[in-house]
Amino acid sequence: MEWRNARSDDLITLMSWINDNRQCLMWAGAKVDFPLQARRLSEQIEFSPANAWCLWEQDQLIGFGQLFRRAPMRVHLARLIVMPALRGHGYGTVLCRHLLDAARRWTDCEIATLNVYRSNLAAQALYARLGFQAVDLAASEERDPNVMLMIRALREPAQPPLAAAARRSRKPRLALD
Repeated sequence: MEWRNARSDDLITLMSWINDNRQCLMWAGAKVDFPLQARRLSEQIEFSPANAWCLWEQDQLIGFGQLFRRAPMRVHLARLIVMPALRGHGYGTVLCRHLLDAARRWTDCEIATLNVYRSNLAAQALYARLGFQAVDLAASEERDPNVMLMIRALREPAQPPLAAAARRSRKPRLALD
């Protein structure tokens, strides 16, 4: 298995994995339009080889994900996807672990977050196994109530994610999307 920075031509393969509006929404959120178009997709997901990574095996793309620094101490995992034929075989775990490792090397952040649709129970279970915990956020016009934020410590995986933030500040605050 190969782990590398994504290239723009990887988006063409990835686009073939998304067959309808619901799949697009579950993968990329409301800011990405379906049907997907390569040039527009690149802009909509703020694609850069510096923020996107791929898993490759036997000369084919099998997974994709992005990292974004959202605050001085927080890195955000985004747009994680595994080739449909390989879902449920552990590649999502491999992809997430590689992204977390890349985040540790790439940033000095201490917290990792990601968004997941409440209806995506398989993804929630995967993220929970990797130490992510759901965060209750106050309702707001900016946040989709169907999406939950999950958080974990980036550098201290055995410790509850919010404990590290609490040690740094009497009033821990998360800079949200």
